[in-house]
Amino acid sequence: MKSICTIFFVTAGVLLSVAGYGQDMPKSFNSTGTSSAPYVSIEDRQHQSPLRYLAEDIPALPGFRLAAARALPGVVHILAGYMPGLTKPTEPLTAIYDDALWTNPGVGASRAILGSASGVILTDDGLVLTCFHCVNNALRLEVVLQDRRVFKATVLATDSMTDIALLQIEARNLRFVQLGSYDSLEIGDWVMAVGYPLNLASTVTVGVVSAKARYMGDIFIRNGVSTFIQTDAVVSEGSSGGPLLDSKGKLVGVNSGIITTNNLYAGYSFAVPVNVISKICNDLLHYGKVYRVDIGASFRNVADKKGVRVASVDPGSPAQKAGLQPGDVLTALNGEEISCLGWLEDALLLFQPGDMIVLGVKRKDNTFSVSLQLAALR
Repeated sequence: MKSICTIFFVTAGVLLSVAGYGQDMPKSFNSTGTSSAPYVSIEDRQHQSPLRYLAEDIPALPGFRLAAARALPGVVHILAGYMPGLTKPTEPLTAIYDDALWTNPGVGASRAILGSASGVILTDDGLVLTCFHCVNNALRLEVVLQDRRVFKATVLATDSMTDIALLQIEARNLRFVQLGSYDSLEIGDWVMAVGYPLNLASTVTVGVVSAKARYMGDIFIRNGVSTFIQTDAVVSEGSSGGPLLDSKGKLVGVNSGIITTNNLYAGYSFAVPVNVISKICNDLLHYGKVYRVDIGASFRNVADKKGVRVASVDPGSPAQKAGLQPGDVLTALNGEEISCLGWLEDALLLFQPGDMIVLGVKRKDNTFSVSLQLAALR
């Protein structure tokens, strides 16, 4: 597995920890844990499961009780064992994550280091979603269900660029968290975070969506997710990999990072959106890797305006073949307004190589559209 670098955004002593960027090869992959099984998307597996009715049939409850009742059985505690002698990195260039919990149960290099995180059951046959940084370099993984049953977990596939990992446990007839809609989520909506922060079992916190497509960079970052759902729901050590839920208890994101000065919750947390999660997980299950697309151009935000400006165009790229030029401003993708770099990057994550897209372009005083066939990212 390739090494990763960790990206930090430091402002006035505030540290944001997010996933490292780099492609990871899966240890194994398939739809049910056996190589001969046909591929079925996570959405179809959830829809076909009779257990989904257990969640849907829960009667209306006041407050957040309905969302909690639906989701809690599908949220798990993940315990990771790391190499004996591994020590916590030191400031300032550390690999601190919000759920690191570098707990050494003994003294000396012969004792293993333990880590704690959260996860989401996606299917009734034991497919579990968590964050890549929670399982990276782990020698052993255990998944603890809400009913306290413990299962050994196998890593099916990972993608560090979106901080996603898929685990498999040998269990059946499990309650799972149903996929929700990112598009229907709006700023000001109530959301619920569920997980195992500080090893506190099945902990529920609530907050509001304070930003969608929160961009964490100044230039277009190819390959990985760079915008997040921002919320003030409390997320601390051990929360990573746990679900962010809408008011109906459906998955709208997976908690991945926090802004903090002390590695504990300090006001804002960040989740990978569910539409990105769905695409990445289905690619991993179907192909064993994530297929990413390339326009063949670099972009920058436009000051005080919607859209993104073309900074450069690669020779022989789809962008060049479509006639894009440096200085052009992209205003729309398939009829949807491009608000910023992060919006464009996350939108492109949802496409496959070979897909055709239509871009709205403004060049000086002229506006027009171009069709472009996306290439595979190399």
